[in-house]
Formats: sequence, structure tokens, C-alpha cells
Amino acid sequence: MYCYAVVTCGGKVGNTFITMQDLLKAKNIDLAYRNEVYLPDNILSFWGKKYNYNLLNTYKDKVLKIAEELNQRKTNNNVLVKKSWWYVIKKYISWLFIKKCLQKKTVKKNCIHCKQCVKLCPTNNIIEEAGKIKFKSNNNCIYCLACIQWCPMQAINFGSYNLKDKQYHHPEVVENELFKRW
Repeated sequence: MYCYAVVTCGGKVGNTFITMQDLLKAKNIDLAYRNEVYLPDNILSFWGKKYNYNLLNTYKDKVLKIAEELNQRKTNNNVLVKKSWWYVIKKYISWLFIKKCLQKKTVKKNCIHCKQCVKLCPTNNIIEEAGKIKFKSNNNCIYCLACIQWCPMQAINFGSYNLKDKQYHHPEVVENELFKRW
């Protein structure tokens, strides 16, 4: 079996390949090919940076090259995947960040009940109940941030996360395409 992984990320792939490698190893599957594509980070607003849309011009050639390599069933292990003390620290920092900064989700009073967030949520974690938009208490959120990035009123907050600059929208993606994919 030829198994591959292509990860998109805004800055670093983090522990993605290590976690994936561990999960596959438990099923006796070897990850033959791994690669990454860096795109504008949809969470840069935490630090007040503007999105670097120029990155979008550079990814197309890389994606085409990756597709060609996959069609040829090439192996690629040039993305270093090994555990280290830094892996443990990053895993803990990521958990702490999500737990402390993103766990509490709120909808502000300026919400216009357009239900865009409800339609966009891939895990159906956002619902309308008693005329209000709410997050389910089971919290099966995958932190894709689509609800925050596409809310026309910027009415959704994750913990202390509030848009400081502007929402990220890929210039070639429109809302209706997002609704279709789920």
C-alpha cells in the first residue's frame, strides 16, 4: 500500500507528521511520502500581523510538483520526523494554548443570525437554539476557524482571540464553495 501525507500549514507543521506516523505505525502502515505546503496562516491575527497573500503565488508550482511525485509513487522522507525533547514541549504548549486561549467560544451581541457559521462548521459544533447561535457543550471543534474568518460581523470569539487585523479569506474561494464541500 502506498501511503502519503501532504500537510498545509501557516508556519510549521508542528507535530503533524509525528502524530500521523505513530497512528499509521499502530496499523502497520508505513508513510512512504510526506511533504508540506506553506500558506498564509489563518491565525496570525493573534500577533497583529497582516496576511501574506504573496505566498499564494508560490504554492501552485509546489503543489503541481507534489502531484507529479505522487502520481509516480515516489518516496520522500526529506521532511524530518523524529521525536525529541522539543516535540514534548511543543505538544504541551499546543495543548495549553488550545485549553487556555481557544476553549471558551462565545458569540457577541452584534451577531445578525445569518447562520453562516452553522453552515460552515465541519463538525456541526455550532447550532441555533432558542433564536441564538451557540456552540455545543461537547466541544468537538477542530479549530479550523472558518466560523471566525467568515462571520460578517466578527461576532465570534474563541477565548481571548478577537480579530485585530482582518479576516483571512483565500482570494479564490467564495463562501458557497465552502458550503458545498461539507
